[in-house]
Amino acid sequence: MSDPLREIALASGHTMPLIGLGTGQLKNSYKPMLAQDSVKSALELGYKHFDCAAIYANESDLGQVFGTTDRLKLFVTSKVWNNQKETPEQMMGALTKTLQDLQLKYLDLYLIHWPATWIERDQKHVLDLDLIKMQWRTMESFVKQGLVQSIGVSNFTIPLLEHILSFCEIQPSVNQVEMHPYLQQPELLDFCLKHQIVITAYSPLGSSSKENAPLQDPVILKIAQKHNASPAQVIVSWALKRGYAAIPKSSNPQRMRENQTTVALDQDDMERIRSLDRNQRKFDGLDLGVNIFGTL
Repeated sequence: MSDPLREIALASGHTMPLIGLGTGQLKNSYKPMLAQDSVKSALELGYKHFDCAAIYANESDLGQVFGTTDRLKLFVTSKVWNNQKETPEQMMGALTKTLQDLQLKYLDLYLIHWPATWIERDQKHVLDLDLIKMQWRTMESFVKQGLVQSIGVSNFTIPLLEHILSFCEIQPSVNQVEMHPYLQQPELLDFCLKHQIVITAYSPLGSSSKENAPLQDPVILKIAQKHNASPAQVIVSWALKRGYAAIPKSSNPQRMRENQTTVALDQDDMERIRSLDRNQRKFDGLDLGVNIFGTL
């Protein structure tokens, strides 16, 4: 078993823990303390990296814990949602609220959640390169103001990343995307590694359904048995060995502990998992009305 607190260098000069806790599921009207209790459990287990977002509607709950925690023991990511980035003023308002809700003076990492932007007057999402340029310039201003240490994107394709790299003053440190054994995206991973953009995998374990899920794949199960490990440990270990970070979601302390403990996979293990790629997306963004992964 390897060190669960390993970090990776970012282009910004800062570092980021390779394993984090996704907080998107930590909202439940029947369990009002779910977010706080889950984060407290994660902190006790040694987690530092917490992946948040305004759209998750739980940042004020998370802030109840973050506000009383030693800031140096935290690496907090948040994301600006699609309807809050039509203008620089909207984006500043969104960041200000996120900082207030999380009870933080600065974010370690701030991401553009999706490349599409909601245009209020037209009542639809658009994928507009000029808007993306404005948004990135605004993100750069947040760094210069000391409100954010590192900036990045989420769900961006290679052409969209090339667009930002063509004009940016501060390059993206991170591209957070869906990545797991059934959606390996080798071209995107190679591009990001080449340009010092760290991939963070959301939904790194794939679908949570019992059918058509990497956690239930016979190949994963056999490798897990070989290493006396869980399927989740095998998948997270595979992700880290490929060179990117992972933020599995859980509110169960036992699963949190399991997810942060990796195993030493050999080359045969890596090749067998590589053969599982199906280009199978769980989150295609089509509900936004924009075909992000086929447009550019």
